[in-house]
Amino acid sequence: MPAAFSLPSPLPTSEHVLFRLAAKNKKQCLQALCARAQSLCGEEARALMDMLQEREKLGSTIVGPGAALPHAQLAALTEPLALLARLAAPIDFDPEGDSQQVDLVLMLLVPAGEEEQHQSLLARWARALRKTELTSALRAAADADALHRLLAGGNAQT
Repeated sequence: MPAAFSLPSPLPTSEHVLFRLAAKNKKQCLQALCARAQSLCGEEARALMDMLQEREKLGSTIVGPGAALPHAQLAALTEPLALLARLAAPIDFDPEGDSQQVDLVLMLLVPAGEEEQHQSLLARWARALRKTELTSALRAAADADALHRLLAGGNAQT
């Protein structure tokens, strides 16, 4: 495993990581991420969940084998926020029911009205989450601390 990965900024910090999240389905996964986001940025979890579900209706946010990138814009934010869930077991994440299993979910939240930043961060995180070397390392992390050290060791690109 390399010492560092080229990861987009923002990087999930230790309080932004849900390690071995025991979600049984997509809804439970997103609810857990929304609850954590509420404690970090103040956006009501229910309102955030509604935004994510509306986005998911437009199409799948699966970006690579076993990885999803749900995202939303929030007026309450002044800078982007990323949260990562590494699931205890893969779940079906495809809205069309194609049984695409996901065990890594990176939720990206950006300030409302920042379309260019939103699209740029989405593209950069999608490319990162398609890299087998990165996703394998995220899956192999033994515990939350190891996962955080892996992320913190990445070279964030702004």
